[in-house]
Order: sequence, then structure tokens, then C-alpha cells
Amino acid sequence: MITNSDLNFDGISGVEFGREHEIIDFSEQTTSERKRAIAEELSGRVRELLEQNEIYPSKIYVIVNISGLYSISINEIKLVLPPDADFGSAATLVEKEVGKGIKVTIEV
Repeated sequence: MITNSDLNFDGISGVEFGREHEIIDFSEQTTSERKRAIAEELSGRVRELLEQNEIYPSKIYVIVNISGLYSISINEIKLVLPPDADFGSAATLVEKEVGKGIKVTIEV
């Protein structure tokens, strides 16, 4: 059995347990942070790739799903491009980079 004296969180000891205390679930926050980190990393790489090919997206959305302990999937990458951009080249470049299993969509 864990007692109050068994716990030490960054120098804070003597954590109290009892019915009046709230249980905090950090799993949703952690999942959200992981999704954000994955999306930021991938969107940065996609932006760099496109800009190297003179395609300048105004926004890049990465749809990430975390459904289990180690199950992370990227479902879609959505590019928002200016009307004069080469949509076909943009889609082809991104598909080659991320693979055909991820849906690539383009909006103006």
C-alpha cells in the first residue's frame, strides 16, 4: 500500500490521499501535446519541402490520431495554397515525402 510518505514529486513530499481529493487524469493533455508536437514537426518538414520548390503554403494542417498506447497515425495533410500555386506539383511532392497512405488535400 502506498502511503503519503512514499511519494515525492520534485521535492514535494507528504501528498495527502482521501475521499475529498480529486484524481487528475493527464492522459488527455499528454495526448493533445503529442498530437501538437507531431503536427508541428511534420508541417515544418512539409513547408520546407514545398518552399524549396517555390511553393508557398499559407497554412498546413496535419490530422493526427492517437488511438492507443503506441498507435499513432497521420490521416491527412491539408495544404492551403494561393490560387496561382501549382496544386499538382504540391500534392505530388508531399505524397512522395509522406507516402500514399496519407491523404493530401489542397484548399485555396
